[in-house]
Amino acid sequence: MRAGILYVNVPAMRLDYLRPYLRMLTRSALCELTESTGSIECCEVRGNVSSTIFALDEVAALKHVEEIGSASGSLRRHGVILMHFWRR
Repeated sequence: MRAGILYVNVPAMRLDYLRPYLRMLTRSALCELTESTGSIECCEVRGNVSSTIFALDEVAALKHVEEIGSASGSLRRHGVILMHFWRR
């Protein structure tokens, strides 16, 4: 499996307009990374086979995304490291 990076950079002037899309993107990524286990060659493995660093900057700009709070405690067992940055 190859490594990949996804950067989403939104100008501050467009943030209000794109907020619903960014929230949907964040929710979808968290759901995909925490999907339940599967099997490879008769061995049970977590759904997210490779380790992942999920970094969110300016999280406060997304307003309330319930999945960030609820997934924070369980992401580690799915191989996900969550880094979120809050600024004023």
